[in-house]
Amino acid sequence: MLAQAQASKSTRSELERFNAALAACEDLTVAEFEKLVADAMGKAPPKPAAKALNKDLVVAYREKVVAAGEDPASFEGVMSELSADKSVRIAELSAIAQAYVGGTSAYKKKADAIRDIRLRFASKRSATRRLEAQSDIF
Repeated sequence: MLAQAQASKSTRSELERFNAALAACEDLTVAEFEKLVADAMGKAPPKPAAKALNKDLVVAYREKVVAAGEDPASFEGVMSELSADKSVRIAELSAIAQAYVGGTSAYKKKADAIRDIRLRFASKRSATRRLEAQSDIF
C-alpha cells in the first residue's frame, strides 16, 4: 500500500523487482541467505578493458601541429581538425599534448590538453618575436 500510494513509478518498479528477487530466496535458511548476499556483494562488476592508444593517430597529429610552425592560420586549421575528429579520444589527445608541450602528466579533459597545446604555440610565437626584436636591435 505504502509503495503504491507514495512512491514514484520508478521506485515502485524497483520495489517490485526487489520483491521478486526476494521471492526466489524464500526457501533458503538464514545462513544460506547471508552467504548468498555476501557472495553477491563481494563481486564487483568487471571494468571494461581500455582501448589501445592509436599511436599512428598521435604521430600524425603531432607532426601536423609541429608542421604548422608559427603560422596562426595553419595552426588553427590543425586545431579545428583535431577538435572535430571523433576518433581522437582523450588518451590520444593527451599523448599529442604531451609530445608537443613536453609534459609528462596525462590530461583528464580534452579541453585541458587543447588549452596547453594552444598555450605552447603562443609561447613559441612570443619567444620567436622577442628574439627577432632583439636581433634587430644589434
